[in-house]
Amino acid sequence: MPVPHHHRDWEKTVYGMEGTTTFMVAGNRVNVAPGETLFIRAAVIHGFVNDTEGPTKVLCVLTPSVLSPEYFREMAIAMEGPAPPDPKNSGEIMNRYGLIPAPAGSGAVR
Repeated sequence: MPVPHHHRDWEKTVYGMEGTTTFMVAGNRVNVAPGETLFIRAAVIHGFVNDTEGPTKVLCVLTPSVLSPEYFREMAIAMEGPAPPDPKNSGEIMNRYGLIPAPAGSGAVR
């Protein structure tokens, strides 16, 4: 996710599948490796990065299930290409689907 954010109306459970993904949750750095889980309550600012040389993979379960496949299609298009994604464009897509970008300087990632 290119933009730290929170969800007003749902919670997220993250399951580590491959590699180690680093999450920042409410200012705390949490590494999620294969077989590990992380629970993120609604309204808690969070984000994630892959600080490793290899690929990482997580499975995220939203409760209740609210995101449509169209959100993921739009984000995939926004993230195409060699340049980093445009945070403003990503934030606009997120807002349309109920993900609320964190204010700049919130320290959600890194």
